Amino acid sequence: MAELSSKDMTTKFAKLEKFQGVDFRRWQKKMHFLLTTLNVVHVLSSTAPEEKEDETPAEIRKRCKWENDDYICRGHILNGMSDSLFDIYQNVKNAKQLWNDLESKYIAEDASSKKFLVSDFNNYKMMDSRPVMEQYNELLRILGQYAQHNMQMDECIAVSSVIDKLPPSWKDFKHTLKHQKEELSLVQLGSHIRIEESLRGQESDKNKAKPDVGQPSIHMVEGNKINPKHKGKGIKRKFEDRNKPNNNSNVLVCWRCNMTGHLKRDCRVNLNKRGNVNNGAGSSGGGNYKPNGFAPQKGQNFSNLDKPMVYVCSLILESFYVQDDHCTWWIDSGATSHMCRDRRWFEKLTLTDDGSIVKMGDESTAKVCGVGIVNLTFTSGKTITLNNVLFVPRLRKNLVSGGCLNSAGFKQDEALEKFKIYKTEVELQLGVPVKCLRTDRGGEYMDPLYFQSVGIIHETTAPYTPQQNGVAERKNRVLKEMVNSMLSYSGLSKGFWGEAMLTACYVLNRVPNKRNKTTPYELWFKRTPDLNYFRIWGCRAVVKLTEPKRSALGERGVDCIFIGYAEHSKAYRFYVIDPNESVSVNTVIESRDAIFDEERFSSIPRPKDLISNVDEGQNSKILEGISDPEPLKVRKSKRGRIAKDFGSDFQLYLVEGSRDKVKLQYSYCYSIEEDPKSFKEAMKSRDAAFWKEAIDDELSSILENNTWVLSDLPPGSKPLGCKWIFKKKMKVDGTIDKFKARLVIQGFRQKPGIDYFDTYAPVARISTIRLLIALAAIHNLVVHQMDVKTAFLNGELDEEVYMKQPEGFVMPSNEHKVCKLVKSLYGLKQAPKQWHQKFDEVILSSGFKLNQSDKCVYSRFDSSGSGVIICLYVDDMLIFGTNQLQVDETKCLLSSKFAMKDMGEADVILGIRIKRVNKGIALMQSHYVEKILKKFNYSDCSPVSTPMDPSVKLMPNKGMAVSQLEYSQAIGCLMYAMTSTRPDIAYAVGRLSRYTSNPSTQHWQAIQRIFKYLKGTMDYGLYYLGYPSVLEGYSDASWITHVEEDHSSTTGWVFLLGGGAISWASKKQTCITNSTMESEFVALAAAGKEAEWLRNLIYEIPLWSKPIAPISIHCDSAATLAKSYNQVYNGKSRHLGVRHSMIRDLIMNGVISVEFVKSQQNLADHLTKSLARDLVHKSVFGMGLKSILFLNGDIPNSPLVRH
Repeated sequence: MAELSSKDMTTKFAKLEKFQGVDFRRWQKKMHFLLTTLNVVHVLSSTAPEEKEDETPAEIRKRCKWENDDYICRGHILNGMSDSLFDIYQNVKNAKQLWNDLESKYIAEDASSKKFLVSDFNNYKMMDSRPVMEQYNELLRILGQYAQHNMQMDECIAVSSVIDKLPPSWKDFKHTLKHQKEELSLVQLGSHIRIEESLRGQESDKNKAKPDVGQPSIHMVEGNKINPKHKGKGIKRKFEDRNKPNNNSNVLVCWRCNMTGHLKRDCRVNLNKRGNVNNGAGSSGGGNYKPNGFAPQKGQNFSNLDKPMVYVCSLILESFYVQDDHCTWWIDSGATSHMCRDRRWFEKLTLTDDGSIVKMGDESTAKVCGVGIVNLTFTSGKTITLNNVLFVPRLRKNLVSGGCLNSAGFKQDEALEKFKIYKTEVELQLGVPVKCLRTDRGGEYMDPLYFQSVGIIHETTAPYTPQQNGVAERKNRVLKEMVNSMLSYSGLSKGFWGEAMLTACYVLNRVPNKRNKTTPYELWFKRTPDLNYFRIWGCRAVVKLTEPKRSALGERGVDCIFIGYAEHSKAYRFYVIDPNESVSVNTVIESRDAIFDEERFSSIPRPKDLISNVDEGQNSKILEGISDPEPLKVRKSKRGRIAKDFGSDFQLYLVEGSRDKVKLQYSYCYSIEEDPKSFKEAMKSRDAAFWKEAIDDELSSILENNTWVLSDLPPGSKPLGCKWIFKKKMKVDGTIDKFKARLVIQGFRQKPGIDYFDTYAPVARISTIRLLIALAAIHNLVVHQMDVKTAFLNGELDEEVYMKQPEGFVMPSNEHKVCKLVKSLYGLKQAPKQWHQKFDEVILSSGFKLNQSDKCVYSRFDSSGSGVIICLYVDDMLIFGTNQLQVDETKCLLSSKFAMKDMGEADVILGIRIKRVNKGIALMQSHYVEKILKKFNYSDCSPVSTPMDPSVKLMPNKGMAVSQLEYSQAIGCLMYAMTSTRPDIAYAVGRLSRYTSNPSTQHWQAIQRIFKYLKGTMDYGLYYLGYPSVLEGYSDASWITHVEEDHSSTTGWVFLLGGGAISWASKKQTCITNSTMESEFVALAAAGKEAEWLRNLIYEIPLWSKPIAPISIHCDSAATLAKSYNQVYNGKSRHLGVRHSMIRDLIMNGVISVEFVKSQQNLADHLTKSLARDLVHKSVFGMGLKSILFLNGDIPNSPLVRH
């Protein structure tokens, strides 16, 4: 059967149109489907097996099969071409070459047609002379070609454009769609257009003129009381016009002035009489029942109606002017009674003639001819009875009063009747009688005669103290909190609180109880519940239609929302949200065949006038119910939450999805390669062999270190879990270096004071690494790199910690035992501290000295000046030696103490590339910058010469944020480059980061300019030439340059050594300064603190000559310079305060010296403001940023170098 199906499909494919050289992409997809069906598509991406002399039979069969598949594939491709193209390509050797030739020719030609696509879509106009759905499908085809050419258009823009292109006669329909609160998708818009066109077609067939109304009628029920010959078609009856129209049925006649050429809603007489009444609410069919001849008040103004009521009135307007339809019922929130115009609906009817009338929205009245009972049967088969239905023959549509439905719901006084049912069930199911009932004094259970008759003691709480009934009140609270959480997470409206309550109770009965250590379900039914069928409440699902409701050619599934579990059957309950031929929208169905999408949720608006609010403050009345009418309309999820206001510099992000999905989609540092998330996933991946090898290496290291011993779990202790973490280590060029597997304990379950005490462990500052690299360039040091294998396994634990055996490696016959940790493991809170403590002990006992300014720098020098410096960053370390012998001795020492991996000469540290260039050392991140540009689609952008346009004045965004999360991601990616090797973008990134909470289009344009600047300077890096060997700094401040924000100033400073920058900062000042001099003092004080730390750091490095001269800090403010050396106090400078004293102390102690420099020569000027191209060029090169290609003798394509 499978071969026959494949053959039939191949025959159908063969009938496809031949490729004529036009629309290659469509033909390519069709041909790819055909080749996939024939199982020969693999030859398009593989090469032919080579023919060998000593081939095995299996290799011969494989080669012959490939050649046969290639012949079939090439034949089908050639057969799918026109004769002229066949003659051109018939001599191509194989299918892969043929396929590539076609792609290279025609895809390149398709690329030039993008501008024609844009022109076709923009210039397309719909006409009244053609079917609108046909024209709508043409627009969808153009939009589909957009996607084929990798051109994206936002869906809301596409929907708005299609609405604007509707024909002129659809003007009112266009206005209605534009003023809808919900955003439409293209699919929903097509559904609206199809329904509207169908209704217009029906009106044209029946020669009826009706005013345009924005929405079609809603079919709520199916009639079973109508004559079969009229079922589903309506009863034909002509309007009785006040003035008989002529034989031309296309002439429009106004019902108000009896003139032709316009409708009543456009009548000038109508507009003059109604004044400022909204056009959409001109005549409401949903009326108020006024008995005893109530007369309407003339001149009553309805302009104060809110928008929802105007919309309801516009719906009811249609019920008076459309064709008669006896089978349709409309829900009307404004009607005070149910109304029916066809007496055949009534099960029981009492005719009246007491003069009762119904008042309409346009001040007209209709006579009430009787009151009776009507049974409505829904499409689901459920029947409801409407009492006190008014018989109003003048109505054009039957109306269901929302208020009457609401008041007819469940009541609190029904509680006693429900208790009687529950009592009977308990006694029959469990075989035990109910002896006592405890309630509050609400009154719903107050029936002494009943309780006396059945012998039940009714205990009540004290007056106004429902807290005494703690068990019931607490359970009510638990259920209410569960309902709130379910509604909030799913985004459904409060109208679904009843379904949420039933589901919460259903789940709670299957959750273990702390007191009994079992579930209520087990206590009741004496068996364990099955939880495999549980689903996330409120998620989207596709329900498979059953055989009676499924047509042969139609949809086999219907889109729904999962709202609970069936009460007495093993099935799910679903709320239908999309229309279907077999199942009506807004109905509830039960089914066991469904496909759940537990990552998608939908928000459904609550009909405000149909559902009463539930009092949030009264726990005891959560069950006081109302009937839950079904919402009138469903929209896609637009749920959003208002973030708490933590200030303009902080933003709280709320995103949807599972934990792994959120981490993958919204992480600030993008993951280029996909890694397994679990042990099972790694073992099933195509790289399973490599991951298995990595796991074996990790376990070998753990066992060699004697990290744990198997033991029994002591009483009262709980073992921690563990998990395998997998990661591909990448090289600088982006290729895979190695597969890394790490066993990580679930340290987040540790309890402070029991499982751990102290957790702090230092890491080397990035400024320290740059300073040591500069020293290496000055003294021509040997720089090597080593990596500690399983570094955290070396730390010895002081606490007792137990862990479950790792997944996949549980010891046979010892499954009940746990791992007692002897040494630390990755994931433990104290693991970093224990590792650093262990390394400290080993390295200091070997003669090394600890640098007190950076606790991760160790040095050992002999009297001759030879020695090494070790810089540790967790488990990565750089070794700086005066000669190769010293470096090798240090490597041997470390390898004897720890399991080490020798990385050779330093190449990459923390993602920063280290490269020897012309006797100097360069630090660069060109590979990281390239990944950033690729990730944000700026790989092919045009470069610019400055990171920020000095003519652009950035302003805070007062409106809605534009792509807030993507903006934050861009800032995060740029910030790592800025803090590592790119001080030239420090001010631009720091300034734009202030708008992270609410970015605008202007801020995005500034981000894009940084990307373009990085494109032109991608090969730039910090180059340490080795001279001058003097540590000097520059300080600057911009005083209140951003008055429109918060009147704050910007601090900038940079320190240079060996010809390149080793430390820099561009920060917003935290205080409001009163003068330029004060802002300069703030910047100078910050630079002074950094200078003092750098001086202390190099003081403990023997390579630096002693004594250390004061560090020169250059400042372009003469007033600041004079004040720094002036000890005289006066009132004009009293606001400088402590900063002046601190700078004076640093100068007096010989730590710094302040020198004057012109603003054009101040390298820190670029860190406080945006500058012109010449000043940027000068500042960038002054800080040691140079093109590495330029240093190698090549001429890079950079605007700065060209300049």
